[in-house]
Amino acid sequence: MAKSKINKKIKQAMLDADLTQTELAKKMNLKQSVISKWVTGTLNPKLSTIQKIAKATGKPLNYFFDNSTNLGNNAIVGNNNSGNNCKGVSELAFQILQKDMELLKKEVELIKLKLELSKKSK
Repeated sequence: MAKSKINKKIKQAMLDADLTQTELAKKMNLKQSVISKWVTGTLNPKLSTIQKIAKATGKPLNYFFDNSTNLGNNAIVGNNNSGNNCKGVSELAFQILQKDMELLKKEVELIKLKLELSKKSK
């Protein structure tokens, strides 16, 4: 698996928005240490968090998934060597989508179980 490049995107987005780690943390109501972990690549943010970073930095969400060397163009499209049969989807984006799908499936199962329980209790 290729190492994530999201940290470089976050750094560049902060530079473009003229934001320090402290300022971004304040905008997102987080600790600066969390931002530092994203920037150094020791921690990758969840998709929902990347959406917040995009909003705080004024970047479109797809900016953070661009596999090309030209930052900010046609994100989510790029080289895909992960064998995931999703032509044009970056490996990181595909992994995030896979995790989201797994979570959605679990949520659906929980809803089904809750419905069954409510029917049985009536």
